[in-house]
Amino acid sequence: MDKPTRNSNKEQIQEELFHYDIKKVISKVRMRSTIRIVIITFITVVMIGIVGFFLDKFLLNRAANAIYPYLYRKFSISEPNVYQGNVQFSEGVFGGQIRVQTYKMVGDVPLHWDTLHYQFSIFGSASQYFGDYSPSPQIPTTQGIRLYDPQTEQRVLQFYAPSKHYNKVINDIPLLKQIPRNDEVEMAISFHRDYTFSEVNNMLPKGVTPAWYWVNTYSTQDLKNYQWPLLTGEVYGFERIPFVNSPTIYQTPKDFIDSIKIALVSSPNWVGYRHIFDVLSHGTGKMAPNDIKIIGVVVTGRPHQLLALSGQPYVRASVLGAIANPF
Repeated sequence: MDKPTRNSNKEQIQEELFHYDIKKVISKVRMRSTIRIVIITFITVVMIGIVGFFLDKFLLNRAANAIYPYLYRKFSISEPNVYQGNVQFSEGVFGGQIRVQTYKMVGDVPLHWDTLHYQFSIFGSASQYFGDYSPSPQIPTTQGIRLYDPQTEQRVLQFYAPSKHYNKVINDIPLLKQIPRNDEVEMAISFHRDYTFSEVNNMLPKGVTPAWYWVNTYSTQDLKNYQWPLLTGEVYGFERIPFVNSPTIYQTPKDFIDSIKIALVSSPNWVGYRHIFDVLSHGTGKMAPNDIKIIGVVVTGRPHQLLALSGQPYVRASVLGAIANPF
């Protein structure tokens, strides 16, 4: 009776060893399979990450470069007497930020102006930071509200449309007598009516330099919507000298027309360009230099030079802007 028992135990032990070996092999196979999956997954994630990183970088650069034409056109037809300086951008994930440093040329004196910040995404959207961009402080005077730039604390230019009624109109020409003789100043001159480009250049007194020409780009409905004097982002025109480093290059109404046409192609999503084109073309689909009517100018010079504008019949309003000390 002992032999069968010993054989049975032996077989049981062998069977247990066999099952143990099978489990061990299966465990090793599973371990190797798990390691293989982990390694493959890790390599896949790394590869996707690398491809995604470079793709995101490529799309960010493309999105940032697409904003430059918009910024260039913005300063070429608006923001009187303001020039675009250094442009820098930082990258994030699916988006980034652009920093634009601007400056003014008040006479021959460069003057630090606003720093603008834009957010953009790889999907083509771009906007300034959310928040209040209204001039501050706003000081009431007997002639109207005096506005100041929040970054530079300089006076903000204001413009009065010729066919619009205003309860109060600012006339800053008398203030020129209080400014040191050697300072350089800028002043927004609004006309009583529109003039041609040549008429404006001929009627300004000697020594009064037009730095920017304000073009009438407003429909009757546009003027009804404006209850207050227009600010620099609401007026459109062209710089007399578009490139500070090339002071011998002057712009004419034809250059303004060319800027609008290029803007329609480079920034088609901005409806303002299309509206300007429609107003100036009078529904014909074509713009000509004769369609460009000047309703104001930004002039620069020494205070005693700009005093020559006193008493001129075409001056409806005169608003002092930035003042620069050449020393």
